[in-house]
Amino acid sequence: MTIIKNFERFVNENLEQKFQVFEDEINLGVSGRGYQANELVREEYSKWLTTPAAAQFRAFIALQEVSGNPLANDSNQADIIYSLLKRGQATKKGFLGIGKTTETDIVKAGFEALKTDKLKLNVVQGVAEYVPRSAAETWKVRIAGSFPSSSYLIREPKYNQYVTDAYKMIAFVNEFNTEAFRNGTGQYVLSKRLREDGYLDFLSEADVVDQNTLYLYASKIKGQVAASKDVVETPVGGEPEATGKYGAEFAVGSAEINPAVQAEVDKAAEFVAAKFPAGSVPDKFQLTSGASTEWNKKNYPQTSGTGAVANPATDEQKNQDLAYRRGVAFANALNAKLKEKGHPGIDGYVVNWAIGRSGQQANQADRFIDLEVKKNEVAPKKQASISVSQTGSTATQVTTAKGQIFEYQLSITAAAAPAAPAAPAQ
Repeated sequence: MTIIKNFERFVNENLEQKFQVFEDEINLGVSGRGYQANELVREEYSKWLTTPAAAQFRAFIALQEVSGNPLANDSNQADIIYSLLKRGQATKKGFLGIGKTTETDIVKAGFEALKTDKLKLNVVQGVAEYVPRSAAETWKVRIAGSFPSSSYLIREPKYNQYVTDAYKMIAFVNEFNTEAFRNGTGQYVLSKRLREDGYLDFLSEADVVDQNTLYLYASKIKGQVAASKDVVETPVGGEPEATGKYGAEFAVGSAEINPAVQAEVDKAAEFVAAKFPAGSVPDKFQLTSGASTEWNKKNYPQTSGTGAVANPATDEQKNQDLAYRRGVAFANALNAKLKEKGHPGIDGYVVNWAIGRSGQQANQADRFIDLEVKKNEVAPKKQASISVSQTGSTATQVTTAKGQIFEYQLSITAAAAPAAPAAPAQ
């Protein structure tokens, strides 16, 4: 009789837990909603993906290498591009032409415009480091909320301080945001959701409604295993032998990678692969994009800065913004080229910009990309490792406890009209 009662208690306790989870999901659950499967979209996507215009997107999907990641599926990748095209057609007059409202019209017109450079896919990348809560294969991040699966979120207050698998969280956000953007509803933007206590907030609803930008994510674990019983610090980097400076002969007013710039990208890829082999690439690789002081036949003062120029309105600001965008384009092309060569790439980069570094007006020498090897490599940094025990092994293993989350802002815009030739510098 005692055995039966204990069994009844065991069943009741487990049923109570299952019903509680079920109740949470019914009341406060949010679905990832699912990607749309469409053969026509995937067929046109496959054709576009091989073109030079898809280089930035290829670099993004190259990070989606984790087993079971939904974005390893080309059909889901294709749905991302379709969502960008559909939202553009819904919100921008003449985006794909008048009357193109069916899925077939949007797919055929959209991918043709991307292949012929009438439309441009823009990918802007940011990076944030996080410290995993586990040294096992399932790396944990701190969140407010719970992910019972990669396609479901529970927004129950009792999960105010919780941990979840980083890949599971990112898979959910990518799936949710793709559908939300297509429908013009709120997205989860992780860079806006980090609370003061260090937890990513998923208890509040997705609330960033952006008609132009789709927010997607990728994660990379930086792990290194070695036989040791102590915490170790490994020097990374060394003294450079070359300057790492390359020409940036972009077309006037353009940040597009043309053949002349691509030739410099290829040279830079050879240099980076040799000087920064796998395991020695800085977490945040710095480069500076230079431009001359001339814009619209006028010369402006020397200036410099880091990152995007907010709302460029004046000609001076537009010149600064162009220098920044050229740096981003070069970095993305370099990253794609490195990965083609089997190198892990430079996924975390910082773009600085400098106008008129030579101190002379409209100097051709000011158009350059500088990989800043001295900043990136001269002072070797020490990468700390943490000792952990492994079941079934008598030796203690050491693994680095660091990871990165990459935030990508994707948009599709009409290609800029060719700029008029600039007047020769005086």
